[in-house]
Amino acid sequence: MNFTEKVRFGTDEVEELAYVGTTGISGVVPANAITSDIFIDTSYSNTLNLGSAQVVLDSASQITVSGLEDDYVSGSQGDLITLSGQNFYRITDVEFGGVKSNYFDVLSEEEITVQVPQNANYGEVSVVSSLRTGLNGSTSEASGKSYNEFVPIPEVTGLSSGQLTSGEVLTIEGTSLSGVIGASINSISLTGYLGDSSLDGPNSTGLQFLVPVGNAAGSPVLSLKSGISYSAPSDISFTPLAKVTGVETNVEVGDFIDISGENFHADLLYDGENYPIPDATYKYLVSIGGETGNAKLVSDRVLRAKVPADVVINISGNLAAGGTAYFISTKDVKIFSQNYPEEYYPVETFTPKVGTPQITGLAPHSGVPGDLISIQGTNLYGMTGVDVGNIGFGTMAPIIATVNPGKVLQFELPSSNSYSNSQEVKSISLSGIFGNASTDFTILGTPVIDSIYPVGFPDSPFSPGTTGAIYGSNLYSGTTLSLHDGNVAPVNFRGDIGISGYTLANNQITFTYPAVLETGNDYKIRARNRRGTTLTSELTGFMFNPVISGFEPSEAEFGDTVTVSGYFEEIVTSGLKIGEYFVDDYTQDAVNRETDPYKNLTGFVFTIPENITSDVINIQTSGGLASSTGILKVSQPKPSISGFYLGQGGKPSSFNQDQVFQVGDIITVTGERMNLITGFSFTGENGSEFSYSDISFKNPSRVVFNVPPNIHTGSGVFKSVDFKNRKSDTPFGINVSNISGFTNYLGKGETFTLSGRNVADLSVGFEYPTGGYVFTQKTTNLSPSGPDFGVETITVEVPTGITAGDIIITGEDNTNAGVSVSGFNPLSMISGLTGAGTAANIGTGHTVLITGTNYYNAGFESGDYAIGISGTGNYESRNEVYLYPVNSITTGRGVIEDLNIFYNKFSFQLDSGFVGTGKFFIVNPWDDTEQNSRPTSAGTETQEYLPNQVSFFPTEYKIEGTQVNGTGFGPVRGVTGSNVEITGFGFNAVTGVFFEIPSGETLRADFTINSATKITATVPKEGIESRGMTNILLSGGTNDSLSDFEVILDASVVEFNIVDADDTPVSSTRVGNFTQRETVNGVVYLVTRTRFPDGTTAVVSSTPEL
Repeated sequence: MNFTEKVRFGTDEVEELAYVGTTGISGVVPANAITSDIFIDTSYSNTLNLGSAQVVLDSASQITVSGLEDDYVSGSQGDLITLSGQNFYRITDVEFGGVKSNYFDVLSEEEITVQVPQNANYGEVSVVSSLRTGLNGSTSEASGKSYNEFVPIPEVTGLSSGQLTSGEVLTIEGTSLSGVIGASINSISLTGYLGDSSLDGPNSTGLQFLVPVGNAAGSPVLSLKSGISYSAPSDISFTPLAKVTGVETNVEVGDFIDISGENFHADLLYDGENYPIPDATYKYLVSIGGETGNAKLVSDRVLRAKVPADVVINISGNLAAGGTAYFISTKDVKIFSQNYPEEYYPVETFTPKVGTPQITGLAPHSGVPGDLISIQGTNLYGMTGVDVGNIGFGTMAPIIATVNPGKVLQFELPSSNSYSNSQEVKSISLSGIFGNASTDFTILGTPVIDSIYPVGFPDSPFSPGTTGAIYGSNLYSGTTLSLHDGNVAPVNFRGDIGISGYTLANNQITFTYPAVLETGNDYKIRARNRRGTTLTSELTGFMFNPVISGFEPSEAEFGDTVTVSGYFEEIVTSGLKIGEYFVDDYTQDAVNRETDPYKNLTGFVFTIPENITSDVINIQTSGGLASSTGILKVSQPKPSISGFYLGQGGKPSSFNQDQVFQVGDIITVTGERMNLITGFSFTGENGSEFSYSDISFKNPSRVVFNVPPNIHTGSGVFKSVDFKNRKSDTPFGINVSNISGFTNYLGKGETFTLSGRNVADLSVGFEYPTGGYVFTQKTTNLSPSGPDFGVETITVEVPTGITAGDIIITGEDNTNAGVSVSGFNPLSMISGLTGAGTAANIGTGHTVLITGTNYYNAGFESGDYAIGISGTGNYESRNEVYLYPVNSITTGRGVIEDLNIFYNKFSFQLDSGFVGTGKFFIVNPWDDTEQNSRPTSAGTETQEYLPNQVSFFPTEYKIEGTQVNGTGFGPVRGVTGSNVEITGFGFNAVTGVFFEIPSGETLRADFTINSATKITATVPKEGIESRGMTNILLSGGTNDSLSDFEVILDASVVEFNIVDADDTPVSSTRVGNFTQRETVNGVVYLVTRTRFPDGTTAVVSSTPEL
């Protein structure tokens, strides 16, 4: 046996194999082994089959399953869960409550991953090996169960119905339902199989529940034994139904009715308008017979509603009076879901009861035969006849028409010889199958005229157009009156009479007599109402027809008096007009008609009112109307000027007669009839008048224009001119301000004088740097006489914090009375300096800060020359002005005596250009001090006023530094590279030597300071290009320059060797010629060039190489 290499139970190799001498082998049976053949593999590659050996499980090798972990107590179909335990060998099945999983994976002898199967049952999870058994075929050792139950998470696939009412059975369909212990919809619990044995529990078709009362709308939520919940997909949704099952009968329209049904719940019914019928609890919308109303929720099975008054009852069949063979149509009763107008089905019907008919109204309440009578009431159904005053109409009996079923009937009042001509009351009676009803009706009588007042001259005279009255009976509202000549024949009709009122007793009509009646003629008045007519006795009329024979004057203005001649009676109220405009101011003689009834007048006088136009004169008297044959020509009076003011805003409360204007100012002239103005007349500068008509706006109360040029400043009153060339004076004169001159170039506090016309009492404004003006108190006003009579003078002090610009004068209601055109230039003044020692000593190279005013230069750039010093600043101790470039300028407010004064701060460094004693000043911004070159002076104007500026800040400062002065040089000419010796003094301060060539360019030179009195400098090689006179510049200290050193040409050096193209000879001091080879398009050329010390070259000649 010592040749044995392996022992196998089938394919499972025996572990811990040991040899027992040469005759035996021992080892451990594999944990995974099952009953199978035993094989021995030898070292000779032979395999021996020892036959079948039975493998049985003992208690140590029994399959055990641990409890399900919390994460795996529940799961859905297809989920993977992990089981732990022991002896997971040869596993063939994993079961969930007896339902086998289609997939599992044994990860080790202690762990299995398994997939939850479809329709997994609630219960233990079993792990089974069907390939292994215990002793005597026992299977208990070949399987194990979890000690706790697995709760499958269900999958809801549908509902037996999407809509049911309460109490009906709802089946929730799906799989894996065995772990369900309850269900709810919209948080309302469903009664299920656990609480009702008549319902089916989990099976292949699902779970059964009873639909609850209430708004159980939405997707079902299932409660599981594991304590968790499962919500069905949102597309699987249930909608509860409310259902009408019955309706109370024998109820009239307008009465309350009970509606029976199922699942009447507030959350299911549509909440309509809250009509308080009889209180706010009646709020659920119902439909009865197509008409909606509100119902009260009595219980989940009863709704109480009022049958809407507009429900129409339809009756058919035999409607003969007293008959019973008729039918009342049924009406649908509906309720609505909260998704109004969605209705709940099924729909029940209701048969309304018809009550006793009643009449509630009649229209009209009175009338005549032929009128259409409307009867209003309730239960006016099945009406079979109508009677008026028990009068038999025979075949002409009225026919009843239904206008609004049950509510409005109509019939035509028939004619009858039984009616009286007087007004009488008759009873209208209705009869029908549901009862009878009656009401009173008045039949109108024909008009009766008892008297009329006045009836005419002489008994009771009246004038045409006056008021009269007819007295009698049956004079109803709407009765008309007409005027006839003798009788009612059409040819005698004279027109309708205007009626102004009726009485409630129908016994009087007030009317107006016609405007024209023929004198002595007899007239009759006819009264007509809908029942008939009547005619009065004679009326005697009279009239005087008005006649206008003329008027004067024929042309007049507003307010003029006009006399009209002719003959006429008294003018009636509002009876005088010019065209369509009423005239109230007139005078006419009075007439006593009782003593002289036929007197006529010959004239009257009236005053023309304002704002009317030309037209004919119209009058109206008691005798009629008349118009003049000619037109009264009316024109307005000339304009009347009340005053004028500056601008075109609202009119001031009073006019300022001292206000001043300047040319171009807007002026508004006010008054009456200003729209007639076409222009103005002014006095010119030469004393003659000139016209001005450039008006920008005008209306009846004002005219607006711009003050024209060339007005004589003392012209005074000007005139308006209208379209008739009529002139109107202004009540006061115009003051045009004019500036003839002013003093300039002044410093702060100096006297500024301005002269001109109409400038007295005005204020002077100086331009402020950031906009606006600085105004100063005037000191004197002068009005000289003699040749300058009328020229006034203002004297003020120049303020601080201003800038160069315009001068403005203001006052007398004018903010811009006059502006100078030349501009005012204030002198810039220093107010303070920092950076100097206590003895007013400052060394060159120090930074100085100067504060000043009346300086503002918006175009300033760093490096501009804005500060200067005046004094002795050179070795000859002669007077000079030296300017400094300024590094920066800052601005601010609040210096000297006024916190609002605008100031500048200048920061600059003292260079060595000035060493000596002097006084600082600010260069005025209107001088040219830009940085392109150092000015040789302070500018013409600054120099002129420099003493004034220096005296304002008189402190004298000593500028300490080294004076640099060159006294000579030699030689006076030389080539580039040669040395020049420069003599003088102060050379220890020199920092640079430059040669300034004729082009203006400065060339830096190498130099050596031999002593304080001697410098050796080398002519720079770039000087070869100058070939002429140059200046030698010494930089440092006070700087200096020496003129007229001549740079001469170098002697040329000729090099005869030929070099290649990239080989150029170099020389730093000499000019030389050389020849180079260059190849162009394959041809080699010999190119001769001149080379200069700076490395540049010039071509002399070029020829091909042989």
